[in-house]
Amino acid sequence: MSELRDILHQRQHELASSLRHADEFDETAAIRSVKVHRRGRAIVMGSSSLAVVAAVAAGTWMLIGPGEPAIVPAGPPSPSVSATPSATPSPSVTPSPDPISYEGRNPDMSDEEALYRAEHPATGEVWLDEPVEVEAPVDVPWNDEGVTWYRVGSRGDVEIYSVEQAVFVGWTLLELAPDGTLTGVSSPRPSDPMPEWPNGVPDAQPYLDGVKESDVYYDSLALPSTWTSPEGLELTLGWGGAPVNLAWGMTNTEVGQAGNARVVRIATTTLGTQVPEGVSSTTLGYAIVDPNGQAFSLTAADPLGTRTSEVTLVDGRAVDPERRFIELSDGACAATPEWTTYVVGTTDDSWTEIGATARGPVYAPTAENTLARAVYDEWMSRRSNSGDYAVFGTVAPAFDEYLDLPAILAAPAPTADGWFVEIDRDLSIVAGC
Repeated sequence: MSELRDILHQRQHELASSLRHADEFDETAAIRSVKVHRRGRAIVMGSSSLAVVAAVAAGTWMLIGPGEPAIVPAGPPSPSVSATPSATPSPSVTPSPDPISYEGRNPDMSDEEALYRAEHPATGEVWLDEPVEVEAPVDVPWNDEGVTWYRVGSRGDVEIYSVEQAVFVGWTLLELAPDGTLTGVSSPRPSDPMPEWPNGVPDAQPYLDGVKESDVYYDSLALPSTWTSPEGLELTLGWGGAPVNLAWGMTNTEVGQAGNARVVRIATTTLGTQVPEGVSSTTLGYAIVDPNGQAFSLTAADPLGTRTSEVTLVDGRAVDPERRFIELSDGACAATPEWTTYVVGTTDDSWTEIGATARGPVYAPTAENTLARAVYDEWMSRRSNSGDYAVFGTVAPAFDEYLDLPAILAAPAPTADGWFVEIDRDLSIVAGC
């Protein structure tokens, strides 16, 4: 066996030397290639002498065969070529269908149409990568009312601007023609109905007063009808979302895409009481950010169904429809965004099914629910000074009475581990503003 190694070693150098003057020859690479083959053969040699001889014979033929390169490329073997190859038939050509064309406003737009318009806009708008703050390009009376102008894009030779109201958040799109004519774009999505306002322009479009209204819309702003959040909330998109200022200090994280719009999750952890260790309570809402930089809240998902249907308990009793269940933190002074409380970290045995809405089962906390205990303790401490215990009158309720009312309702998130939690407004610890 040692004699065979010596023969191979000598053959390695002879092969390298014989090819030294060949075109594009690299002696070092050639030696390295042969060594690689030798190393592979040496591994096989330890298990079978017969296999070694076969491998050596094959390897040597590959290296010294006429016309073969010094380094054999790796890869699957080339297919054999027939001496008289048959002609490959050309694929049949199927005429492509006529291109889809959508024009005009369509309040009944399907998701398919919306996504097609967003991907193939035919309305000529080009948006900047980021809005650019500018001085007011025209002199209008409301320039002194705390507004900020942004240049956001163009449509041919028409410049598109977005105007933001500083105090009460409001976005307005305006177009400025080369001749100085300013027009308002009150319904920029192709799925928006063109509004008719008999009593003037509403607060949502504060700076169209005195400006001629335009019927312009932008295909690139088309949206599907719904979007589903990571927790499984199905949220409504489209016309009528309230404007949102993403620079108000709350956490906002991009979590998805709808058409050409980004979807962001806006969150705060403020609850109004100390949250127990191991439990998190997040008040969250969602907004879409259009390519022009404007942000609008998504319509609340009503995760428990309490806003759209009554709560029926397992014993058949219906919870008083006058009672209003809201997100647990009850901290929103306005409707932007429309908040939902999402709780993570409570144990499975800390919730029990007590009834249902049209959307599905609803649950209440058990006595082991540490978050419900914290909320109850905080509510009691705030009420004890006045002696007014809301629906319980002047008598302080025990914890089990508070839970049995029910004061707190919940439903599991469809696609995540947490719970959506709501509370009777009269029993909340924040009670809005």
